[in-house]
Amino acid sequence: MSDTSKNCTITNNTTVGALIVDAYNTTSTNPKQVYAQTLKVLPLTAGGDILAGQTSGTVVLNDYTQAGGETVYNTLYELIIARATDLFPLMNTSVMQSFATPPAYPPVSVPATGLTDMQLAQQFYQTIMAFPTSTLSQQFQQAMTAALKTSTSTGSIDSQMNAFFASTKEYQSVTFNMYMAVSTYVATFANAWANYSDSYTYYIYSAGTAASGSDTANPTYQGSLVFTRKPGVTEASATDNNGGYTINFVDANNKSTTMYFNQGQFVSSLSLDVPPICLQATYVLKSQLSNKASDNQLIPILSGTINGAKVMGTDTKQDTSDGPGSLYAFFHPKTFSGWVTLFLSVFGALMALEWIGTKLSAMGKGLLKLFQRNEGQPPQQSEIDELRGQIEDLQSQIEANQQELLDRFNEQLELPPSVEDALSGLKADFTNTLNLQSADVQLDILEQQVSQLEQLAEYGVTPEMQGIANDIRSNINALNEAGTPAELQTALDQVKQSIPDVNTRLGNVVQDLGSEISQETQAAIEESNQAIQEAQELSDKIDDAIDDINDGEIPDIDV
Repeated sequence: MSDTSKNCTITNNTTVGALIVDAYNTTSTNPKQVYAQTLKVLPLTAGGDILAGQTSGTVVLNDYTQAGGETVYNTLYELIIARATDLFPLMNTSVMQSFATPPAYPPVSVPATGLTDMQLAQQFYQTIMAFPTSTLSQQFQQAMTAALKTSTSTGSIDSQMNAFFASTKEYQSVTFNMYMAVSTYVATFANAWANYSDSYTYYIYSAGTAASGSDTANPTYQGSLVFTRKPGVTEASATDNNGGYTINFVDANNKSTTMYFNQGQFVSSLSLDVPPICLQATYVLKSQLSNKASDNQLIPILSGTINGAKVMGTDTKQDTSDGPGSLYAFFHPKTFSGWVTLFLSVFGALMALEWIGTKLSAMGKGLLKLFQRNEGQPPQQSEIDELRGQIEDLQSQIEANQQELLDRFNEQLELPPSVEDALSGLKADFTNTLNLQSADVQLDILEQQVSQLEQLAEYGVTPEMQGIANDIRSNINALNEAGTPAELQTALDQVKQSIPDVNTRLGNVVQDLGSEISQETQAAIEESNQAIQEAQELSDKIDDAIDDINDGEIPDIDV
């Protein structure tokens, strides 16, 4: 009779084909979790690797470890049940061989909602990436911290984290295991950043140079990051971090460079500490870049460096400011530079936010191993305390790896010393970046006021016009000369208070001139006033966004 003690039956209740992936670390002190571990696709005993939807199959769990000079059979496994085409997770679970005679592994059943649940978990992760300082993000970090400090079993970790997700409005079916699966998947395989499409392109730019007296300029096109799915691939490879894509950076001169996806970054070299091209992706609320309130979708954005130039990229061309999909931030050099700098800070802060999730995941694995070592009995408090000490020791390894990733940008970026410092620093960085954007909007308004004054001066210059000109000039100088965030805030407060007064005074000049003004001039001033009103609405939206950041609010998002 054949030995079936190493067999594990998997039932795939989803409608998509699945691969059974054995995820493991090569050393006991490796802090990597879920997809970041060594991955191995397990063949089905019936033949082939793909478990069709709504069917069952069996795999053999047959790993061994060297311990104390002996080869020991592993009886505890982490399995990822993944979509066959791209390894997107359907389920992430651990299985332990029973202590019965004969021993056996429990069957694994992937729920019918496995795919949609994981997609919701991905939406949660995208929201955290786009709003790392939000109340939702802070409460998530607090829940993980509490679970890390107090949990004595995997069940207690699950119950505490499930209570957090149950308290949310949109993510009640998400679990901590799902979060760890999608967050590590997005950093391990490139598929999400290609929107799971057969082909995908990001258009990458550096800041343009505005002419004297202007705050606008077209961005400088640096090239495109182009994803092309390899033809005929029906089964994803667990060792291809490019996710089945050929990825190339094609510069403005049509020169192509092979790119590699590695630990959440697109790099031109895996061997250099500072590769010539290093791009990292995150998500942002589109309206924050477009200044259009209706753009309430999360969009992917690339940022990083190309041959020393700071760049930002999106999946829509930014050739003209009035083109389809054009984003306000790309056509205002100060705002553009502010967002690039902010995204680089966000990358460091998000890495700090990962610390606690990585440690909590490692804690859950450690508790399972203690349970296994004790032959199914709960671990002693002394064992748990020792485990917590070991988990804290992982922090230095995690930080060292993450600092290496930041160093690839060659921008002297440093990891924040703590999660609290990361969140506090990011709030200030977001506020300053949005203030830079607000300053550009105020300069747009001031340019309109200058245009009106120039047209009115053709009918004769009065002392009142001289006073208006002086106030406009003072406002422009205040914004352009602000060198620090504090100075910029002071200048914005001054200018926002002055602009309505100048608008009123310009209107009075128009009334005083009366019928002297030509219909052409009158129409031009009315058009200018409309532009001022629209810009003022943009300014108000930016102020609302700053308030949301400081209050931890997340606006309604279309998905």
